[in-house]
Amino acid sequence: MNIESCLVLVADEGYLPHAKSLLVNAKRQGEWKGEYCLVLPPTVPKDEYETRGIHVLHDSEHTYFRKFALFDPFFEQFEEMLYLDCDVLVQAPLEPLLHEVEWGGILADQEPFDLLHAFTYWAEPEDLVTPRSVAVFEGLWKQYDKHRLQFNTGIMAWFPRTVGSNMRSKLMAMRERVAPINIHCTKGTEQPIINLVMYELFRQVRSDLFCFWRFAW
Repeated sequence: MNIESCLVLVADEGYLPHAKSLLVNAKRQGEWKGEYCLVLPPTVPKDEYETRGIHVLHDSEHTYFRKFALFDPFFEQFEEMLYLDCDVLVQAPLEPLLHEVEWGGILADQEPFDLLHAFTYWAEPEDLVTPRSVAVFEGLWKQYDKHRLQFNTGIMAWFPRTVGSNMRSKLMAMRERVAPINIHCTKGTEQPIINLVMYELFRQVRSDLFCFWRFAW
């Protein structure tokens, strides 16, 4: 029997203090009544968190790709998931977000940047014209609209059973496919990959519950 809902955070050793703070923030200001889970590197002991009733999933992915673990079959034990980046500030109850999730979709907020921007902003001009890069771009834009606005993956909500148990393997395959053009911080990052693999699943949040700092004034 699935547990009703779970709030999950992804952190490494450096972000653990932020994760702890956000857990308190979610409980007090967010009035979260569901389960809690942390996705952590194997070097972080579980005991401190599990003794407090917090689920822990150890994951060995690089920090920039550990968010792939959100779509691990581990989370199919929960009916509904809410993910927050560790730098999120919770200022109101979180439960209303769950009421907006559509069956089979992933609730998130669109950014004012398109998919092409996700791969070109951090790149040097010479990185974009190599034969491998050109081939990857040509293949992608035959399949996806490069001018579609990407979704921010800092806040997401979804029903785990509706995204498929093989989603993580799809993310890993896409990481290999776009490696020549995914060069943010030299190693790449997960947001453009999640946007491509879940291209048909993302749904725009309908409320004003999300607010990025750059839009606050």
